Amino acid sequence: MRRRYDPRRWSAGWWVAIAVVVLAGFLVVDRAAKGTDCFPGAPRARPGTAAPGDTVRITAAGFPCDRRYHRDAFYGLEFRAGNATETVDLGMHPVATDGSFDAEVTVPEDAPAGAGAFVVTGFDIRDVFAELCDLGSTGCAPYAAGITVRD
Repeated sequence: MRRRYDPRRWSAGWWVAIAVVVLAGFLVVDRAAKGTDCFPGAPRARPGTAAPGDTVRITAAGFPCDRRYHRDAFYGLEFRAGNATETVDLGMHPVATDGSFDAEVTVPEDAPAGAGAFVVTGFDIRDVFAELCDLGSTGCAPYAAGITVRD
């Protein structure tokens, strides 16, 4: 009597089908893993030193992988002085589908001299960086562009 599920008697077609399914599974897992380490380019503030009331341009390159945002996505920008926990909302700014952006903002008039940062918030940033830190974690660097505020 022939056993129906005896792998020694399977045809080459069954073995090819099994190999294809296993390979496809590895490719899906590999692609998902690559997506977790793909972040948009680091934001930069130009000029890197500015006085309160000056205009600063914040730019960032897009994702280095095939990750995409939907059309009409926006990032929020906030200004944080030094180690302060309080931020100043600088509004919403459009983001390209590849994750790149270019925004002009004004250094708040009441910004104290010293180190400061333009912190990017909003659309999908928490999801993108969720692998790295928990919301509110003190050991997690924000997605931000540093600046020096002068008198």
